[in-house]
Amino acid sequence: MMLRTARLCSVLLLSVSLAGPVSSRITKAPVQNVPAAADAAASLGRAPVPSLTLSPLRADQESCARAAFAAASAGNWMGARSGLSCATDEAVRNAILWRVAIGDSKASFQELDAALSLPGQWPREESTRAKTAAAIAAASPAERVRWYERQRSLSADQRAQLALALREAGNPSKALTEARGSLADSALSNESGDALLAAFLTALPTTDLEKRAEALAWQREFDRAGRLAGSLDARTRERLTAWSAIAVNRNASTYQALSGALQQHPGLMLAEVQRRRLAGDSAAAVEMLQQALGMLHQAQLRMIIPGAFRALASALGRCGRHGEARALIDHTLSSAIDMGQKYFLPELLRTQAEILLAS
Repeated sequence: MMLRTARLCSVLLLSVSLAGPVSSRITKAPVQNVPAAADAAASLGRAPVPSLTLSPLRADQESCARAAFAAASAGNWMGARSGLSCATDEAVRNAILWRVAIGDSKASFQELDAALSLPGQWPREESTRAKTAAAIAAASPAERVRWYERQRSLSADQRAQLALALREAGNPSKALTEARGSLADSALSNESGDALLAAFLTALPTTDLEKRAEALAWQREFDRAGRLAGSLDARTRERLTAWSAIAVNRNASTYQALSGALQQHPGLMLAEVQRRRLAGDSAAAVEMLQQALGMLHQAQLRMIIPGAFRALASALGRCGRHGEARALIDHTLSSAIDMGQKYFLPELLRTQAEILLAS
C-alpha cells in the first residue's frame, strides 16, 4: 500500500507541473520540497507526509504521464486519453483516468464508472459521483444495475431507476421489490413515481396502489391519484373524490355529506379546515383543526404535523387567542428543530413573527 501511495504521489507531482528537472524531485530520498508535496497531497484530499519516500517512475512512464497531463491542461481530452494506451504503470494509468473523469465534460459513463471504482480516495469524488449519475442514461441496463447496487445509499428516485434497470435486465422479481420500496418512500418524485406505475401497475398489490394514491392526495396531486382509480376499491375512490371536491372545488356540502368514518380521515379534515378558513369561519376552523391534529398523531403522519400546528397557531392568533398562539408556535418551532425538519423552519419563523407582531 505504501509503495502504491508513493508511486501515486510521484505521478501527482508530475501533474502539478513542478518547476525544475523531475529527477531532483522524484528520488529515493525523503521529500525535501514540502510545499510541493503538500500541494500534491492536498489534491488527494489527505495530509502530506514529509518523510514519505517516493518511488521513481520509469522514463517511459514519466514521459507518458507528462504528455497526458499536458494534453488535459490544454483541454485536449483525446490526447489525454491516448496516455491510457501507453500507461503500463498502475499509478500513472489511474491518475490519467481520474484526470479525464473530473475534467472532461463529455467523459462517458464507462470512464466515470471506472474512475469511481479505483482504490483509495480521490479528489472531487462526490461531484464525480453526481456526474456519473447524470450520464447513466446512456449505459446498458446491466451497467446501470451494477452502478446503483454499488452505491452506499440510494435516494428514492435512484431506487426507482434501479427498479426499472432490473426490469430491463430481466430480473422482474427483484425489480418489483425495489419498485415497491421506492413507491413507499415519501421523498419519491412524481415523475419517478409515474415511471414506476407505468412499468409495474399490473404487478403491484392493491395496498401499494392505495398508499400511493393517498400520498399523491396529500400533495394535492388529485389528477395523478385519479389515474389509479381503476385499480382501487370503491371506498378509496370515494375518499379521493371527496378529498378533491373539498380541497380543489371548495364544495361546502361535501364534508357534511360524508359518513362518520370518512369525516375522521385526517386529510379530509384538514381540507375542510382550509375551506372553512378561506370562507372566513376561523372559529370553526380552529376547533376542527384541533381535532384533526389528534388524528394526525394517531396516523403517525409526522411530515404533516408541523404544518398543521403552524396553521392552528396562525388561526388562534387571528381569533385573538394570542397566548395560546405564541405557546403553540414556540413549541412547534422547537420540535421541528429537534427533529431536523428544516423544510418547515422558514414558514414557522414567519408565522411566529406574525403572531408576536399581532400580540
